[in-house]
Amino acid sequence: MPKKILVVEDDEDIKKLLKSILLSEGFKVILAEEGIEAINKTYNENPDLIVLDILLPEMDGYQVCRLLKNDKKYQHIPIIMLTAKSHFWDRFRGMHTGADRYIIKSEAGFSLLDIVDIIKEMLGENLIDQQKSGEDRRKGRDDRRQTKEDRRRKTEVAE
Repeated sequence: MPKKILVVEDDEDIKKLLKSILLSEGFKVILAEEGIEAINKTYNENPDLIVLDILLPEMDGYQVCRLLKNDKKYQHIPIIMLTAKSHFWDRFRGMHTGADRYIIKSEAGFSLLDIVDIIKEMLGENLIDQQKSGEDRRKGRDDRRQTKEDRRRKTEVAE
């Protein structure tokens, strides 16, 4: 039975991309766009892990995390805060509310593809498969970066 991942994200592009990535890795994906909806879907779907944005309408990610981590029935669910909020105090607050991981979307070197490795690690998925898929994804990113660099050099030479 595939593991269920609740993705709580109000940015449509990020939500679609995460859904696509997670589905391709064999996860069942549940989506929510706001905090109250995330709480309801957690109660109804009992996900194995939650990827939670902080900046949400109605109830922010900090509140969602605190409510779930203070509920004995749901406190075991790992929560990854995936956010644009990069200040030290934001990270501190996220971890203090009970988040298991705090990831900044724009952090240097981070790609949404990396989220699969983090989720597998947190769920205790097969580490050999995890290492292989991580290496394959890193190689693909390195290849894409090299291609971009080659194009940039050719453009500079042409000018």
